[in-house]
Amino acid sequence: AQEVGFWVQDLDIANQNRLKELFIHYMAVHDAHKVKGKIKGSIIAIEAFDGGNPTKMEKWSGYTKGEFSHFYAEGDHFAILNRENSVKLKRILRQFI
Repeated sequence: AQEVGFWVQDLDIANQNRLKELFIHYMAVHDAHKVKGKIKGSIIAIEAFDGGNPTKMEKWSGYTKGEFSHFYAEGDHFAILNRENSVKLKRILRQFI
């Protein structure tokens, strides 16, 4: 997909295929996973707000016994990780290291 093409543009074909297979496996695991109880760790949720389909990530606070932090960033589900959003993401994540 064009949305994620920049993530793999510097990889050779073998590693692009490897990453594709990893993603397919990840999606299968994700689809089969059912949440039970709360995690012990903290959650940092960064929500894209241009997707037209808000996820209401602020409700994720109920899934952790730890701290919950929620931020918004420009872009859709994929574009949020584009280079033009990297400064905003870096600013958010640096608060937690």
